[in-house]
Amino acid sequence: GSAASGRAFDAVVSFLCAQNGRGGNKDELSVLHAFDPKEDAKKPYYLQGQRILNAYNTSSIRARRQYDGAGPQKLKVTCLHKTFSSTDEPVQVARLEYFDSGHSTESAPPIVACLLNALHHELHPDFLFVGSHGSGGEKVGAMGTVSEYLIRLCNATVFILK
Repeated sequence: GSAASGRAFDAVVSFLCAQNGRGGNKDELSVLHAFDPKEDAKKPYYLQGQRILNAYNTSSIRARRQYDGAGPQKLKVTCLHKTFSSTDEPVQVARLEYFDSGHSTESAPPIVACLLNALHHELHPDFLFVGSHGSGGEKVGAMGTVSEYLIRLCNATVFILK
């Protein structure tokens, strides 16, 4: 979608190409894009979810060619999309077990819950490359940007690219 997400995609491809054939693990690239269909319809075409997903599918062909030429292994690429409703209530995403009060529970906006759910149940990433809107990003909830939520709550190494 954005220039930052494009840089994140290029960074992960470079990262994977450098790792090709090392460690014996099979390298996989999963691209996850989440969007609200109602809000998406209001956006210009080039920012709509399906068009962004199509662009990632096209970029994945280039990524596979670049990776396969860099070493002995073949790259598996998957592009996933998830939908959510931005009008839904915030979702509880974390709670401190040892300190039970009203302030020990963290809630996140629906987009963050959607991404975390997909990461936890479907993808299980070792590394997460996230494009940021730049300085501060677009606020999505009381606690900040989607990137900031993912840094705190994702059980993987997170790279933020601006």
